Formats: sequence, C-alpha cells, structure tokens
Amino acid sequence: MRVIGNSAKLFLLAFGLLSPSLCHAAGKTPPPQTVLEQQVDGMFAVNLARATLMSIHDANISGNYTVLKDLGSPAFQRRSAIVLATSFSPLRQRNLDLFMAASTVPRLSTAPVVDADGRLHVKGSFTTRPQAVLFDFTYEQSDGIWKHSSLRVGLSEQAADAAR
Repeated sequence: MRVIGNSAKLFLLAFGLLSPSLCHAAGKTPPPQTVLEQQVDGMFAVNLARATLMSIHDANISGNYTVLKDLGSPAFQRRSAIVLATSFSPLRQRNLDLFMAASTVPRLSTAPVVDADGRLHVKGSFTTRPQAVLFDFTYEQSDGIWKHSSLRVGLSEQAADAAR
C-alpha cells in the first residue's frame, strides 16, 4: 500500500474519498467494522457522487476514458476505455454540461446503503434545467478508498416531456 502525506489525506477525507480509519496511527486504528455496521454519511455520499460525475464530465469533454477507468475499482478497471467511451456516447453527443450539474447539490433518492457484499449504493439526481441528471453509482472499497464499480447516468424523462 502506498504511503500518502497528511495534506493528501486531508484532501481525500474532505472529498469523502478516504476511509477515516486509514488516518489513524499504526496500532491506534479502531477495530474493523463489519460491512453491515458501516455508517455512510449523506454528505460523504453527496461528495462522492459529485466527484464521480466530474470524472465522467472530464472523460466526456476530453474523449479520454482511461482516467475514469483507472479511478474505478479493480473490477471496473477490467473494462476498456473504448467500452466506456461507447457507454457514455449518448451523453457526450447531447453536449450535456455535467460540470454545471456537479456544481449543484444532488438530491439522494434513497439513503446511501452498503449492501451485504460491501458495495456502497448512491442514487439520486442533480437538479438542472431543462432536465435533471439522474445517477445510480455503486462503489467498492479498494486500498481504503471507495472506488466506482458501476456508473449509470441519464436524464429525467419528466423534465424532457415538460420542455417539449
């Protein structure tokens, strides 16, 4: 495991990307919790969703999906950048500004939950006009960091119908 400095730890903690237990000195780490005992704070989930949407935005703008792939869980990293580019092409073709969506506070449609397999599910929407950006993200812990393992992004059809 790589050693990171205190500044990097604070940055990762601020954006909810680092497990607080990794910041304790060796020997002072609290006993590990079982998956079902893990508490997932709503603000943590919101920041995780925003960071993920920004990664998708950057990939869509640049056309380079390798960083999005590399930021994912080991299972996610098995996907090729070409497959990711194809998956996100409908959003890219619409020139959807995910940066503006990510700058808003998303509404979580369900409470963030860690399932029996240890995956964190975060689902909700970013309220934008004329359509809301819907998301359903799943994360897995790897090296003490929640990394995306499944990404679903779409547009609300109700808003689309109202805009017509």
